[in-house]
Amino acid sequence: GLSRRPRAMSSAGTEARAWLGQTVAHMGLFPAQVGSYHMAPFTLCSPLVGMAEGALEEFTGKLRGKTGSGRTAGSVALLIRIAESAAEADPARLLVSTTTRDLIARASRGEFPDELTQAATKRRFSYVAKLCVQSVNRLFEASGGHSLFESEAMQRFHRDVHAGSHQAALY
Repeated sequence: GLSRRPRAMSSAGTEARAWLGQTVAHMGLFPAQVGSYHMAPFTLCSPLVGMAEGALEEFTGKLRGKTGSGRTAGSVALLIRIAESAAEADPARLLVSTTTRDLIARASRGEFPDELTQAATKRRFSYVAKLCVQSVNRLFEASGGHSLFESEAMQRFHRDVHAGSHQAALY
């Protein structure tokens, strides 16, 4: 399954596709039975969740041991940002895992998703993208000017979560 450890977009996407392929093959299903149209967003959303979690880890890691006005782990404003971002990343992960499990369970019973399930699936995966973007944006905005440098992980999380969230399969 998907681990809680944050990953870059490419490795999380590769892990998601491998997990899906193994699960579908183990169940003796063909990808068409699961519905590749419905599973494509899964392979996009999993990396987005990893990016949101990675941004949280990066942001909190930068605060450790810092002192001074407004830039410490004791800053109420920063703690609120962290709490809000975590409150978006956690349900995003849950939506991806429960939606995917539901689709695979339906496929294992030989059921193809009806129109209502298709719409709900698309809505859930689109909402995951929105949650992840909001989570990363909030942290990026408080990361300071240095976070714009290409060498900074927060810049990569911000750039990649936006790129990933703009994929047509999510809308």
